[in-house]
Amino acid sequence: MIRFTIRDGLWLVVAVVVPATVFVMSSRRENGRSFVTRRASRQELETIKVRYEAAKGEFDSHASRTSGSGIWPSADEYCGAVERFAQATEARDDLEARVKDLADALKFVQEKASASLDKFENGVDQANEVYRYQYTRADIEARLRRAEQDLAAAQATR
Repeated sequence: MIRFTIRDGLWLVVAVVVPATVFVMSSRRENGRSFVTRRASRQELETIKVRYEAAKGEFDSHASRTSGSGIWPSADEYCGAVERFAQATEARDDLEARVKDLADALKFVQEKASASLDKFENGVDQANEVYRYQYTRADIEARLRRAEQDLAAAQATR
């Protein structure tokens, strides 16, 4: 008759579960790499270009508004346009253009965040408007830092 102790059961778990976990994690990592390194088809590249141009047009429209243009969009509309532009920019292959576009988006949202904070302190804007701009500013700043790191890494390998 075979007897198993708790210690034997624990060793069995360690001997089976740990290698299985390592195998599953490494296969997931390989699947992620193959997805990232997969070449985009011509149709996908065209879709990325159209999405970028549409997002850039919307961003430029918001960025070019002047004080005499009538109805002002809400913070959600401004921030949504900036976030869509940043997302579309990240899909492009040109790292230098990506850094430039993200820097432009960051400058725009910083100006809006500063103006919104001034309005809030004067009792004109609500706190949620300030928080929305701050969130978007932080998001764009993080995207810009990643793009700058990607560009530096690409230039180092040349």
